[in-house]
Amino acid sequence: MNKVSWIHLSDLHYCEPRTGWDSKDILEKLILDLKNMEKEIGVQPDFLFFTGDMAFGEVNDKEGMNLDDQYEGINIFLKEICKSFKKEIPRENIFLVPGNHDVNRKLVNKALTKWLDDQEDENEITEMIKNSDQLWDDYMRRLTNYRSFLENNGFDHLLCDSSRLLYSVKREVGDICVGIGGFNSVWSCCRPSKEEKANLWLGAKWQLKNILSNLKETDFNIALIHHPPNWFVEREDKSFLTKIQEIFRFCLHGHEHDEWVTQLTNGHTMISSDSCYGGVDEKNGYNIVCLDFDEQIGKIWLREYRSSGTGGWVPNLIPEITDNSGLIELANTNWMNFTKFLSATPTLGDITEQKENFKNGRRIKITLEGSIELYNQEFISKLVQSISSLMEIEPKDIRILDVVPTNNVNVELEIPNSIRANFPIKLIVN
Repeated sequence: MNKVSWIHLSDLHYCEPRTGWDSKDILEKLILDLKNMEKEIGVQPDFLFFTGDMAFGEVNDKEGMNLDDQYEGINIFLKEICKSFKKEIPRENIFLVPGNHDVNRKLVNKALTKWLDDQEDENEITEMIKNSDQLWDDYMRRLTNYRSFLENNGFDHLLCDSSRLLYSVKREVGDICVGIGGFNSVWSCCRPSKEEKANLWLGAKWQLKNILSNLKETDFNIALIHHPPNWFVEREDKSFLTKIQEIFRFCLHGHEHDEWVTQLTNGHTMISSDSCYGGVDEKNGYNIVCLDFDEQIGKIWLREYRSSGTGGWVPNLIPEITDNSGLIELANTNWMNFTKFLSATPTLGDITEQKENFKNGRRIKITLEGSIELYNQEFISKLVQSISSLMEIEPKDIRILDVVPTNNVNVELEIPNSIRANFPIKLIVN
């Protein structure tokens, strides 16, 4: 049974002295709603994803009003969420990213803000992040409380790059390998939130490259980020969004307190979460995602809090989008059909001629019976075995350098001019 599921929460803004009188009831009923959802739809989440703004922010040094105290309450809340299911979500499967409220605004420096405002060349930003120099440390100092929270509460898996607070982690769920990339979209936050739209620097080029370098050989990838892509400066926005849509099957974000699902024809899905507590009289929500790879079905349940009567969590009904249970089904699930790829076998036409071409270093064309819209490592291994059998080559002598998947079925092998042990083969899909 190959299923992957998760809870997506965002924007808690935890600060017990300010809002505990109101949030306590809402969050207690959230725990009850999760238990009810397990009974109703049978969900047992593998992951808890939280896309930023866990804390309200540094107000002053009084009890509960400072970030460190707020994170103590947040840690208790996360434990309660994970224990609300019969099968507890383990700490190593909790994935967090910082939000703008997690930034200690007391440490924002006007000179650093001006330096960002003066930048026209994204290469300057890339160099600063890459070098992780003193200037970068000055920007990251405002996330010291958030980093300490991770360090002191068993979130070592989120500290792969502690100086930048990025991470890329792979998790096995049954036979499915899930890649999870956590982006830091808040290091440049330095203004009131409403003034930051289209003014934030991400350093997208560097963050993407380094996160993706550790997400190879996965079955699908999930991106976690606090801000939606349209909050970044124009020089980053378009390229970042395009890459996210091409490489990640899912992108989860928060910040705008507006629950919405956007699906593209290539199978990419962007999920925006409401705040699980946005403040008094504010809209609150969360979502649950369940993927069934055996049945090739993906489902997203949207939930919202209604204050009418005694208050409670109910389906978030969006006309012509959800059904009466707040359910949205994924429109394109072809990428979930791994069985088709594993059963695909290559044919080489006239083997004698192809062997001669192979020996002479000419290109060999292979046709796969079945789709290669997506591939995974097991599929590649089976492909190598098939090629070695047809061509009478040892599998150890075949090393695939690159695979570029599309909807087409013609695959070509590029063979070097001379045959040698462990010669490279590059798979190219036309």
